This record gives sequence, C-alpha cells and structure tokens, in this order.
Amino acid sequence: TGPVIDMPVPSSYNDITQDAKIRDFIGWVWYEKDVWVPARWIQDRGTRIVLRVGSAHYYSVLWVNGVKMTEHVGGHLPFEADISSVLRQSSANPCRITIAVNNTLTLETLPPGTIQYMNDRT
Repeated sequence: TGPVIDMPVPSSYNDITQDAKIRDFIGWVWYEKDVWVPARWIQDRGTRIVLRVGSAHYYSVLWVNGVKMTEHVGGHLPFEADISSVLRQSSANPCRITIAVNNTLTLETLPPGTIQYMNDRT
C-alpha cells in the first residue's frame, strides 16, 4: 500500500517531516488506529457511541471495523458518526478506525484552488 509512518493526531501530515515527498504530497492518505472501547459502553444499549473528527481537509471517508460510516466534504468543520451499532456487533475485538483523507484543492474547497503540474524545469 505504500510507506507507513507513525503520525500524531491531530496534526498536518504535510508539516510533520522534512521529507519533500510528504510535504508536497497531494491526494489520498489513510489514517488507521486500533482502540479498545470500554465494555460498559458496549453493554449499555442506552449509551450512544459517537466518533467525532475535529477537522480533515478536504474530503474524508470514515470506516469503523471495515464498515463505511460517513463521508464529509469540507475541512474546517468537525463531523461525527454514531458508531454504536457497528461496535455492538463485535464487542470482543478492538475497534479499528480508518479515515481516508484527500487534500486536493478544487474550485469548491476553502481556500479554492486548482493543481497545476509545471513540466518546464527552466
């Protein structure tokens, strides 16, 4: 799938390293983390379990345990998904959170922009 690096969250992956390939990368990146959910959350059917993402620029897709939970467009606002039903299906295992994020500027993103590939090296 490509190189895997530990990434602090929250952060901007483009600003974490001095590697120009990462700093200048535009496109899809994947964040993935296994976490344990307290058993009392799973057992108490009245508890609503919500995963909240503070910000992910500009287009995001969120999965929990391989189940697509939501998509979000826009980078400056938080989004959330109720993940209660997915966690209650497999409470004996850790919860795998996967978020795919695409940082490509478009005319609809804020700030708007386009990508120009400059081939003339002079």
